[in-house]
Amino acid sequence: MTNDQKRLLKDSWKKKHKPVYILNKTNVKEMFNWIDNQLSNFPCDHTLKYAEQWLLKNIQPAKLNDIIDELKNMGGYCDCEVVANCYEDYLD
Repeated sequence: MTNDQKRLLKDSWKKKHKPVYILNKTNVKEMFNWIDNQLSNFPCDHTLKYAEQWLLKNIQPAKLNDIIDELKNMGGYCDCEVVANCYEDYLD
């Protein structure tokens, strides 16, 4: 198998196995900007306080727990970890 064939096969596999997230890219960017702004003014208190505030204002309440689970599965157990660990996963 040539390198080009391997690359095409890998790209095809990635497309088939790419996770589907609840938040769309626009929501992700807005939420991360909100959290980042809050953290620039106030230290992280090791909760998802700012993420939850944004979600409550902008997302259907029925989706809240699923999105929080999604964040935690990516390593976002508090606001600073969400910013550090989740952004690239969401936008990849």
